[in-house]
Amino acid sequence: MPITSAFPRLRLSDRFGMIAVSAMLTSTLLATGALADDLATRPAEESGAVADQSSEAVRAALQEAIAFGRKSLLASIVENARLTPERADLIATEARRLRPDLAASISKAVASGRHLASLFPEASVSGTVRTQPRASSPAARDTPYPGGNPNIPKEALSEYQRNYSLDAMHVDAALAKGFTGKGVVVGVIDANIDRSPDGSLHPEFEGRVDPRSVSYLHWFDTELDGETLTLEEFQAGFIQGETDSYALDDHGTHVSGIIAAGRNGFGMEGVASQATI
Repeated sequence: MPITSAFPRLRLSDRFGMIAVSAMLTSTLLATGALADDLATRPAEESGAVADQSSEAVRAALQEAIAFGRKSLLASIVENARLTPERADLIATEARRLRPDLAASISKAVASGRHLASLFPEASVSGTVRTQPRASSPAARDTPYPGGNPNIPKEALSEYQRNYSLDAMHVDAALAKGFTGKGVVVGVIDANIDRSPDGSLHPEFEGRVDPRSVSYLHWFDTELDGETLTLEEFQAGFIQGETDSYALDDHGTHVSGIIAAGRNGFGMEGVASQATI
């Protein structure tokens, strides 16, 4: 008897359409308030409170990154040091607290991010934030996009806003010209999306998965655990049932959702909501 899949149908809206872990860290950094150069313009007490809040938010986001492994953590550090170079020291400090064994790699990752920021300063989120009017009210220090603001309940956001990548890229301009991705096939090399041998599929991609899509990962039951297993239990852990998802983690579903989650009245909307994956 095949072991039941450990993975229920995944909900793309749970992370507001953020691009894996690095964008989760970016959004957390932005949501905590102004950047370092703005702290100097505030009263000392308020600046200290914002700095403490930033540290806590960065630490929480790095913990999310660590859950995906060493490479994911270092990639997040590089990307976010690039996007918010003013907070590179803070990112490095919190990362070393969480993984002191990776101190040398963390330093290299931060240096790489800073180098990229110096090469392409116009691509820094910091530059974008500094162009906004400065204000002292908490509302004015929220992220510029509703979907990236953790203080706004998901239920209050539209399907479009839940993937705040759309706001960030001004996808509304493309939609206004009729560009929805219809007729386009987007190739994604990643963990598989949430689909099963019986043909069931994550509802965000219904009818839009190319028949050439294939998984090269040998399926196994990720809940298979225990200090002692019988031979039969071990063998059963590598037999995929008809309803067991090919997705052994949610990364491929997450990325594909950012690209092409449907405009269907639930969850979130992808950049190209009618494209085929």
